Amino acid sequence: MKWKKYLYTLLVAASLSSAPATLVVNAASATVDTTSSKADKILTYSVPQDYKGLTVTIQVEKEGKYEAKVLNNGNTFACVQTDDKTLSCTASDIKRGTLEVQITNKDGSGSVPQVTATMKMASSTTSNSTDNISVGQDITDFKLYFIDNKLVGEWADTGVGNINAQVIDLNTSETIANVTASDENKFEVEIPTSTAQVIVNVVPSASSKVDGAAKTFTLDVPQSAQATVEFENITSTNKGVATVNTTFSDVYAVKAFCNDALVFSEDYKQPGSYTFEVPLSEEGENDIVFYVVDQSGNMYSTKKTLTLDTSGPLMTFDSNYDKITVGTTQYTISGKIEDCKDFSINGNPIAVSTDGSFSYDISLHEGANEFELLANDEAGNESTYTFTITYDENANKVNPLKVISMLAVVVGVGAYFYNKKKKAKASAEEVEEKSGIEFNDDDTVEEKSSAKSEKNLLTKLTSKEKKTSTPAKIEEKNGFNLKNIKKEHIKFACVMATIIYIFGIAMSFSPITSGSMEPTLMTGDLAVYNKFAYVARDIQRGDIVSFKLDGDRTIYSKRVIAIAGDTVEFQNGYVYVNGSKIDETAYLDASVETNCNKTFEVPAKCCFVLGDNREDSKDSRYFDNPYVSYKNVINRLMFTIPTHHIFG
Repeated sequence: MKWKKYLYTLLVAASLSSAPATLVVNAASATVDTTSSKADKILTYSVPQDYKGLTVTIQVEKEGKYEAKVLNNGNTFACVQTDDKTLSCTASDIKRGTLEVQITNKDGSGSVPQVTATMKMASSTTSNSTDNISVGQDITDFKLYFIDNKLVGEWADTGVGNINAQVIDLNTSETIANVTASDENKFEVEIPTSTAQVIVNVVPSASSKVDGAAKTFTLDVPQSAQATVEFENITSTNKGVATVNTTFSDVYAVKAFCNDALVFSEDYKQPGSYTFEVPLSEEGENDIVFYVVDQSGNMYSTKKTLTLDTSGPLMTFDSNYDKITVGTTQYTISGKIEDCKDFSINGNPIAVSTDGSFSYDISLHEGANEFELLANDEAGNESTYTFTITYDENANKVNPLKVISMLAVVVGVGAYFYNKKKKAKASAEEVEEKSGIEFNDDDTVEEKSSAKSEKNLLTKLTSKEKKTSTPAKIEEKNGFNLKNIKKEHIKFACVMATIIYIFGIAMSFSPITSGSMEPTLMTGDLAVYNKFAYVARDIQRGDIVSFKLDGDRTIYSKRVIAIAGDTVEFQNGYVYVNGSKIDETAYLDASVETNCNKTFEVPAKCCFVLGDNREDSKDSRYFDNPYVSYKNVINRLMFTIPTHHIFG
């Protein structure tokens, strides 16, 4: 394993160039250098076949003191510096495989500038024939590694230009890809999952036509990391981090990217179990890629999309339910909720429709009833709403005597002023008529008594004016006096008392507190019921009745759908009675569906009822005993007073 890493390091550090130098042949025999020192620059290339001899000339860009040697098949050949920029050597018995040229700066600077090497070899098969092989421009910090099933090549030198790379499947000899890379000094090649080893030939474009200029790497394709990586099994969070649990069977480093930005990294860790927290970048969706990196630089990814959500579910209600008093043991709360996973009231779950709406019937006991609505979302955020509803059986009850008395007062006062105005007008007309007759009589007297003096005429005219200006006295004589007022009010009171008695006996008044009969009965309206409706007639289909259930003090209002002896079925959202679909268009919208998977046989002296608000009604479909006994029917609806419009 260590020798592979060493060889890989040497190969990665290699570089190539196509710029030829002047050939200088050193006639001296090659010598073997057994010393070992760390070179400042290493040039490596492949030898395609065996050669008898080798001459190499090394041209350095900058003047200085250098030392160079050539290594092949375990032999080391020393080079001689012939001038300030040139070194050369001669080697023999070159074997097929890898050849290295190592150059060291002897000035102490520890660096070697750009190098060009030209080699001339004598072939072993053809006497005196030669092959020209050039090692050219250096590729600084070149490295190869895998990211999952992709082979990645990277280098730091921006001046090397384009890089040509050929990737070959070692087992099949088939070319996987030919790539030319320049942007970002990087190339990537998708490796088939069936490929176990690859050969990678890499050469700068400028040297691509020079025989032997390509650098060749043989790499094992890693199949998987010796590690397990698991994200927390959630889709959203309010914590601001993603928790990652890992177990390493080898040495690995880690890197994490969130929305394409590096947000977390850890250096190499020994085998063991570790938990990491990856920061999330922003509210909303975060795309996370978590890498484990082996010591060869290969990277293995695990991906996760996680939503950062720090806001609790939003609850809206159709009414303010806190600190209200009601007169029924059953009350309905309703509204909408957004982004909710779990929703409950006092620990009891509440069903939420796909559009976020909800409706829930709560039971009340005498006095104050406290409730807490609790909503949680996927991220763990929580929203609460607490309210208190007081039950008072006398609350919201409308006293019919008060209603009728108020009507009687309004009618009585109006009748009084109307009658007073009418009689005052009649009295005024009567006075005017009488005054006109007296005036005419006096005028006649004046004509017949032409001999009387002017003084008498003036006296009569004055008397006439007095007679025509006294309607108040006539009104006092003919209008309302105390005796007349008492008499008329006594009569009116008797009539109103009779009306009150009839209304109080025959009718009942009840406020509508549930939406189960909407839109026929609107919450907040006043319902007027006929107590004697079923004295002379039987209950009929379509009647809206109020009733109680056995063992339940709640008064319900529902529509009679079927009576004794009927069969009720539900098909495709419609109600069928005795095999026929009933027409409900008079009180239901055509889009309303009535869903139930049961069939009901209505027994004797019972009826089957439904609420007009089919999706939000507790009725015969859900009662423990679905049939309402006739004896529990209290009365029938006559009409409603739209007080929700009058009083808002």
